[in-house]
Amino acid sequence: MHSFTLCLALLAGGQASYGPLDGLKILKAADTQDHPSTPAPAGAVVLFDGKSTEAFQHRDGKSPIGWKVTPEGFLEVKGGDIVTKEKFSTPMHLHVEFRVPYMPKASGQGRGNSGVYVQGRYEVQVLDSYGLDSKDNDCGGIYGVAKPLVNACKAPTVWQAYDIDFTPPVFEGGKKVKEGVITVKQNGVTIHDQQKITKDNTTAGLGGNPAEGGPILLQDHGNPVQYRNIWVVKKTKAAADGGNAREEKLAGNPGSTVTPAGFLDRGNDEGMIRRVKDRIEDRSQNLLGKLRNRLRGR
Repeated sequence: MHSFTLCLALLAGGQASYGPLDGLKILKAADTQDHPSTPAPAGAVVLFDGKSTEAFQHRDGKSPIGWKVTPEGFLEVKGGDIVTKEKFSTPMHLHVEFRVPYMPKASGQGRGNSGVYVQGRYEVQVLDSYGLDSKDNDCGGIYGVAKPLVNACKAPTVWQAYDIDFTPPVFEGGKKVKEGVITVKQNGVTIHDQQKITKDNTTAGLGGNPAEGGPILLQDHGNPVQYRNIWVVKKTKAAADGGNAREEKLAGNPGSTVTPAGFLDRGNDEGMIRRVKDRIEDRSQNLLGKLRNRLRGR
């Protein structure tokens, strides 16, 4: 049976490897370097730490998961979609680290495919889209909703990270009055910025009532994608709204960000520093002008 399955995989061109990238054109050296792993902060809900899969269950809500933890501590896709036992209804910051296998004989959606579904409904696609002109069904795309602003993918077999800030849609009297909003960073690069989610359920999502919370779903699309270091920071609505307001106010300051807890981190905001210096210089010139006029009037 094992040999028969292997033959089918070979015939389908689905050989998957985490070995050498023979034949792949590397665009830049950094693309072959793992994105640094980010430890879970204090207060985070740790979903996978390299050891226990206790936070997850099969998509059907009853069966044990078929995914296995490798000797290296990686969670490898196998045996159907998995979902968290906990459901999330508040704004959140979700951190997921993943890598896709090298499948040079496969193409399109058959090449390192998986997905991260927020509330089990809204998919951020996982795929080997290295070097492509990304669409909404490529890696980093919000499936069927929006393509990534840029292709921030690393080469296959290399560890990558999603940092997803999600605010659920708002319902009043059973009617949606405000769409859900998602911001996604891939490997530290913003690929979606306050993107409105215009669907109640993306392809292959759990569906259900979008006014209610849902689990984090990791998709099995038939490829041995691997995950590690998955955690969530729950945010209050006030913190999420405050973060959105700060982001709008600081739209001209690309170096400033809002932390998962909703606090402002100005980072190395060279643009803001430059504007402050310009204002000081303008005021100085104005004061000097007034002083010269007074001296001339004596």
